[in-house]
Amino acid sequence: MMLTTEVPDNYKCANCGATGCKLWREYQRFSPQLLCLDCAAADQGKDISDIDENGMRTRESGPGRTEQIGWYVPAIPNDFGTRYLEYPDNIPIIAMEWWRALPNRP
Repeated sequence: MMLTTEVPDNYKCANCGATGCKLWREYQRFSPQLLCLDCAAADQGKDISDIDENGMRTRESGPGRTEQIGWYVPAIPNDFGTRYLEYPDNIPIIAMEWWRALPNRP
C-alpha cells in the first residue's frame, strides 16, 4: 500500500490548480473536491497559522492537534489513484506517511 512517492496526475487543487503538495478532501464524500492548504482554510474559514510540516494544526475543540481543516480531511489516494482512503479509520501508516511527506504548499 502506497509504496511509491509518486503523486497521481489528478492530485491537484480543484480551486487554484496547486500540485505536488498535501491536499485535503471533504469528509465522507464519494467524489470529493480536493483542495490545497490555503484553499481548504479559506473555504472553511479556519486559521492555519500554526500548521506544521506534517499538516497538523491546533484543534478548535478539545486538546491536541489534528490534520483536519473544518470538514476537510487529508486526501490520501489508494494505490491506483482512483479513490481516497477513508479517514481516519482505514489509513495504513505508510499511506499517512506518504501524505505527511508532501510539502504543505507547492
